[in-house]
Amino acid sequence: MTTGFDIIRFDELIAQPWKNGAGTTREIARDGSGDAWDWRISIADVVATAPFSEFPGIDRILVLLEGEGIALDFDDGRRVALTPPFGFARFEGEAALTGRPTDGATRDFNLMWRRSHLAADFDVRPVVGSWLLCQAPQETWIVHVAAGSLTLTDAGASLGRGDTLCVRGGERSKLRMEGAGTVFVARLRPAGDQVAS
Repeated sequence: MTTGFDIIRFDELIAQPWKNGAGTTREIARDGSGDAWDWRISIADVVATAPFSEFPGIDRILVLLEGEGIALDFDDGRRVALTPPFGFARFEGEAALTGRPTDGATRDFNLMWRRSHLAADFDVRPVVGSWLLCQAPQETWIVHVAAGSLTLTDAGASLGRGDTLCVRGGERSKLRMEGAGTVFVARLRPAGDQVAS
């Protein structure tokens, strides 16, 4: 059994302006309130070339969910192209950059965490059949269904495309799942913890 989890449905998310007002985002979940959060996940719609908001002290992962691709042009000369299916990039939140959709609008999954407090592991994972999520104390797991569906076997709950599972820190626990499709899996843990081998 797990200590507790939340399922956030995509259909319940509310679009809101970016921090810099240059686009819209749907916040999925966060740990903390206002600007004093340790982690945050959201889905953004990018319809045209626009600068990204800057988040000092934050690390970010951006993943292409829908669309033909998006290029991240950094002010320091770096350029990273996110291409389908599910291309992603990791970068510093204080980096100045512009997002340039390749051919039409894109929808992107965004994971952000405060690097002084947390470390993060991230994976784009195909799911076929059963899967066991093993949570250590003080870890938070995020599972976003990018394609297909997922069922929490013991809890009798299901997630469809666009839905997100958050398993927040607590005691050591396990959560059994099964399904078919592709999920984004993030593990957030206290900064300084070693990655399990």
